[in-house]
Amino acid sequence: MFDHLPRLQQFYLEGNKLSGKIPLGLFKCKELENISLADNRLEGFYQKK
Repeated sequence: MFDHLPRLQQFYLEGNKLSGKIPLGLFKCKELENISLADNRLEGFYQKK
């Protein structure tokens, strides 16, 4: 999914009752500056380099 969004800069999915693991493809978004996944049941972490 994220392979088609290489220039994604903002990603907000807070409060959507999502569960599961944070997709590894999210780490391919080199221009990602803001991310909010609060109030979901997601597992894993996102670490900006």
